[in-house]
Amino acid sequence: MPRWVPGLLVALGVGCTVTAIAIGALVDAARPVDAGDATLGLLYPLVAALVLARRSGARVGWLLMVTVITGPYLLAAQYVVLTGTTDGLLPSFAGWLSAWGFVPYYVIVALVPLYFPDGTLPSPRWRPIARALGAAVVLGTVAAMFRNGPLDYAPELTNPWALPGNGLNAVLLVCSFTAFVVGGAVGIAAQLVRMRGASGWRGPACSGCCSVSRCSSSARSPRSSSTSR
Repeated sequence: MPRWVPGLLVALGVGCTVTAIAIGALVDAARPVDAGDATLGLLYPLVAALVLARRSGARVGWLLMVTVITGPYLLAAQYVVLTGTTDGLLPSFAGWLSAWGFVPYYVIVALVPLYFPDGTLPSPRWRPIARALGAAVVLGTVAAMFRNGPLDYAPELTNPWALPGNGLNAVLLVCSFTAFVVGGAVGIAAQLVRMRGASGWRGPACSGCCSVSRCSSSARSPRSSSTSR
C-alpha cells in the first residue's frame, strides 16, 4: 500500500473531527461533541499514523487507524442535527453513518490491547480468543448499521436504513457486552502476560549449603571449567 494512504486517511478523519467540534461549539442549533468522541477522532488517528510511519504493515497501526471513521461520523451527525431530517439521499446517508460510527470503540477496547505493542498475540493459544472478539466486532458493526433505533446525536431521529424488528438490537447488545466487558478483561490479561514475559523468569532461590555449592558450580563458565581441568 502506498505510504501516503495513512496520511490521507488521518487528514480526512482529523479534519472532519475538527469541523464537527467547531460546528458544535459555534452553531447554536448543533450538538456539542462528546469529549470521548473528540479524543478518539483527534488523537488516535495521529498515533496510528506515527506507528505506520515506522512500520507500514504494523497491525496495531491499522487497528488504530479504524478511528478515522469517528470524524465523518461526527460530521454526519452534525449535518443530521442541523437539517432535522433523514429524508433524501444525502441526509439518509448521513443518518445511516450516524447510527454506527461509534464502532471504533469496539476495536480500541477489544482488539488493540491484544496486539499491542508489536502487532502479535501473546502466544498462539490466544488465536481463538482473538478470532472470537474479531467476530463480535464485525457482527456488532453490521448490527449497528441496520439496527432500528435512535441516532446518538439526534435521538429524535432513527436509522433510515434500519431493518424491521428489534432482533439486531439484541445482537448489538450481546456484541457490545462481548467487546467492552469480555474484550476489556481479555486485553488486560494479555498485557499482564506480556509484562510477565518481559520481566523474565527467575529460578527458585538457593537454600542450604548443598544448593549453594551446586548453584555455584553450575554457574561457572565453560572456559573456567576447562581451565580448572
